[in-house]
Amino acid sequence: MYKYAVNEGIISSNPFNRISLLKEQKPMIKTYSTEDIKKIINFFNGKDFLSIRNKTMMMTFIETGIRSSELRNIRVNDVFEDSIRILGKGNKVRFVAISLPLRKQMIRYQRARNSLLGDKNCEWYFISNTGKYLKLGAMKHIIEKLYKLNLPVQPTFHNFRRFYAQQM
Repeated sequence: MYKYAVNEGIISSNPFNRISLLKEQKPMIKTYSTEDIKKIINFFNGKDFLSIRNKTMMMTFIETGIRSSELRNIRVNDVFEDSIRILGKGNKVRFVAISLPLRKQMIRYQRARNSLLGDKNCEWYFISNTGKYLKLGAMKHIIEKLYKLNLPVQPTFHNFRRFYAQQM
């Protein structure tokens, strides 16, 4: 009302200009609970290649907070004993540490991967069930399977990053 009165020339200045507004606290974005994460990891509990790969991918997302494109572009030479070399946005390289449980799961995956590939070679770490580069559509299909869990937070790649960031 006072802004209008100043604009119309009814008053010369707005008396509320000297009063600072209260800062509103930004709400924390809801993310997965620890129980939700356990459900997600246990959802892919099979012994076949796809179950092992999907569980390894979920654990990698959860423990490292990397982007989906960064995960798809991990090469075999980027995986080390205690870390993974990540090529991020703007071709920036960083190393993310991996825990012992993730390392054990990665060893399981490497065995299943080697069994699938046989004597074929593939530079990409996470591969499709045909032994080729894992495309974004295939990864989205994996995430869509998580809708069966009826999680309170929508299963998306970015929500794994949010969980990681809030845990840190």
